[in-house]
Amino acid sequence: MSIQELPEVPVLMVGNFFGSSKPKSVEQYLRPLVNELNEMIQNGIVIADKLIQIRVRAIIADSPARAFIKGVAYFNHKLGCQKCTVEGKHHSAARVSYFPDIDAPVTTDEDFRALKYGDHHREPSPFIDLLFFDMIKGFPTSDCLHLLDCRITRTYFNCLKSGKLGMHRKWSPDTISRINNVLQNVEIPTDFHRKFRNIEDTGLWKASEFNMFLHYASFIVFKDILTEEDYNHFMLYYCAVTLFSTNVYREHWPEADRMLKQFVVQYGVLYGEHRLTSNLHSLVHVYDDVCTFRALKTFSTYPFEDKLQHVKNSLRNGHKVLAQAANRISEQTPHSTVSKHPAFPYLECKGSGVTLHINYNMRLYPGTQDNWFLTKDFYIAKYCKAEKIGSTINIYGTALNKITETHTFFCSPMMKDIYEANTSDFTIESIVFSPTDIKCKLVAIKTDDTNYVFVPLIQTLVE
Repeated sequence: MSIQELPEVPVLMVGNFFGSSKPKSVEQYLRPLVNELNEMIQNGIVIADKLIQIRVRAIIADSPARAFIKGVAYFNHKLGCQKCTVEGKHHSAARVSYFPDIDAPVTTDEDFRALKYGDHHREPSPFIDLLFFDMIKGFPTSDCLHLLDCRITRTYFNCLKSGKLGMHRKWSPDTISRINNVLQNVEIPTDFHRKFRNIEDTGLWKASEFNMFLHYASFIVFKDILTEEDYNHFMLYYCAVTLFSTNVYREHWPEADRMLKQFVVQYGVLYGEHRLTSNLHSLVHVYDDVCTFRALKTFSTYPFEDKLQHVKNSLRNGHKVLAQAANRISEQTPHSTVSKHPAFPYLECKGSGVTLHINYNMRLYPGTQDNWFLTKDFYIAKYCKAEKIGSTINIYGTALNKITETHTFFCSPMMKDIYEANTSDFTIESIVFSPTDIKCKLVAIKTDDTNYVFVPLIQTLVE
């Protein structure tokens, strides 16, 4: 469980299940949870003599878990879509179900509760009884980990690599070497826990690595590999996902919705209608989810998967697993909601220099990976140092004299805040900035000896 109003509070575990298989009865498994939630919703929780109202914002899970929790057909069923009434078809040669229609009527909470969707309903779900909860909108399908990074991006990338997509041939050793060189020139900030691994190892890549690849390398890598038609098609996906990944670009979300739907339609034309599986079809519903919950990161399973991995790694053996998990969790120091650091922005002195903490998501300090930033008046600058004078923080950096919006790779007004520049062309004197001047931290990608492409680090964009 996470608390929407307190994003700094880590994921809280409120229940755990252990068995030789998944629970066979959704009623037995989830009824106690629904009863407890309803009690809290009706009565609230008193904390420090203050009554706190409780509402369930969303149930976040991967596709099989969502179907189990809702008691509906699974993704490979012809009525497997949980957002609309599209009826899938079966492709006998590929042995897959596919969903070619992008304009089917949407499902509604009222009709779902009235069991009007026929074979879509598999068994009653306890969540039908959850107060103030929408059975359609409350289950987002656009999780960036499972849908985008693990399914769409990874499948697309690996099919291209192996020559199983369209007319593309398997990548040659020379092509793989060129791609590896591009990835080595991406200055990944320390916000990420790992750098890019070689293309030969994509079978071992984590979802977060495909996320990094999509946002900070894909549009450069694919430029020289794909045909112009295929590249322009891929960039529909790139731009749309980027726009949906931050609230800063929400005015462009309707256009991102159009781009994603165009991507889905053209995917069937370019690579075969049978490839429009439930994952591709789910892209049609991303806009509805972000309109309900805001940017993709606000309803991602990444923090929950991290928590689960931490719990699994804390187990010493396979004996009394639940007791071990409960003990390890109880041994952790309770997280205090009182901030342990000064109010943002603040400075922290380290051996390598002064680290500037702009907000919860953004920090700058001297070093090749973490010192580039974009200002709200469109300077690209390199962070040198910062100092506090009274109550004012001054940021000192050198700015690039000339930057241009990138048209080398893809010419579109939806390529937001992506610039090209020659890093030999700095201002002679240091410029003083304020923390409120900064729009985002940048990822620098070296394209030759002195030329770079700069891409916003998505989670640092400031509204």
